Amino acid sequence: MSRREDSYHWALLSGPNNHLKSDLQLTMYHVKDKLVIKGEPKAASSVWEYSVESDRSSLLLAHIVVGKIRDIHRLEDILRSVPVRSSKEGWNSISWVQEAFRLVSVAPGVLGSHIEDWEEIRRTAMSYVDEKKAKHRFDGLGRFDLSKPATWDMLQGKEVAV
Repeated sequence: MSRREDSYHWALLSGPNNHLKSDLQLTMYHVKDKLVIKGEPKAASSVWEYSVESDRSSLLLAHIVVGKIRDIHRLEDILRSVPVRSSKEGWNSISWVQEAFRLVSVAPGVLGSHIEDWEEIRRTAMSYVDEKKAKHRFDGLGRFDLSKPATWDMLQGKEVAV
């Protein structure tokens, strides 16, 4: 069964505490769907792969702050170890983010203060994106500073970038 959040690409991000700067340098941890050609006769198929990328903040629809990172090296070790389950029916980027967040959130010393409830995070993210869509944040009809993504900070319980 398809869920509404499946229509978006999900990722975990790390960045400096001051996430409101327009020249923000984020690191994006995610899985992406890659098209590969293989076999005889040649056929295209889709394969998920883990990826770490920098400087893609301009492509973000929304940024939801869910925690503070204490140990970035341990975080990255854990994220590299999260399985990519390409063969599992319905598996996608949100599946990976959910599992990755669960593993990171229970690992001692990786995160400082953080939101623990995945369903609360998912609901907040979807509600926030719906609100921004209604205000024309993504379709060019509204007036927004597009140099930084709309940001909701769950730790503070407020929007920190419109």
